[in-house]
Amino acid sequence: LWCVKRTPGEIAVAVMAHCTVLDVVAQAQTSKTVGLFVFAFASATCSLFQAAKHRRAIHRREETNDRVSVIASQIRDLLQQLPVPETDILAYLEYTGLDSLFPRAVELLKNGTNDEENQSDAYFSNLAALNQLVVTSKQIGHDVNHQANHKYMAHQTALLHQCLAQTMPFFSKEKTSIEQNFKAIKAACSAADESGEEIAAGPHLPD
Repeated sequence: LWCVKRTPGEIAVAVMAHCTVLDVVAQAQTSKTVGLFVFAFASATCSLFQAAKHRRAIHRREETNDRVSVIASQIRDLLQQLPVPETDILAYLEYTGLDSLFPRAVELLKNGTNDEENQSDAYFSNLAALNQLVVTSKQIGHDVNHQANHKYMAHQTALLHQCLAQTMPFFSKEKTSIEQNFKAIKAACSAADESGEEIAAGPHLPD
C-alpha cells in the first residue's frame, strides 16, 4: 500500500468525520436508553422482564464500547501523522475546537455514555437552510433571465421568503423587502399571464 502523507488540515477533517460517527453512536445509545426506560416502567412488576432488560442493556453497552474503541484507535492513528504526533485525543479535540462541536463524542470517549446536546445538530440544520436559499435564489435568477413568461415568479418569491425566514435574523432586510413588494410582483406576474403570451415550461434548476 502507498503511504500517503496528510496535511494537518486533512487530518482535522478526517478526525471530524470520525467524531460524526461517534455522534451517531451516541444518539443511538440515547434512543435505546429511553426505550429501555419505557420498557422497564411498563414491566416493573415482572422480574423475568427485568432480567431480560438488564441483559440487553449490558449487551448494548458492550457493543457501544467496542465501536468507540475502534473509532478511538482510528483517530489515534490519524494523530500520529501530525508534524508533532499527538496521543491525547481529548487534548487534540479541545485544541481544534471540535470538542465544542461534538460534545456527545467527547462524552463517549471520556465515559462511554453521553448526556450532552450537540451543536452540530443546529449547524447542519442551518447549513441545509442556507443551501435551500442558494438553490432557490439561483433558480429565480435563471428563470428571470431565460424564461419569457414569469407566471411562477410569485410562487418562487414566496418560497424565497420562506427560505429567508428559516435563516433569520441574517437576512431580515431582504425578507422585509419581499414583504413590502410581494403584491406588486404578484400583480405584474398575473398581468403578464393574462396578456396571452406563450407559457414556457415550469421553472427548473439551472444545469
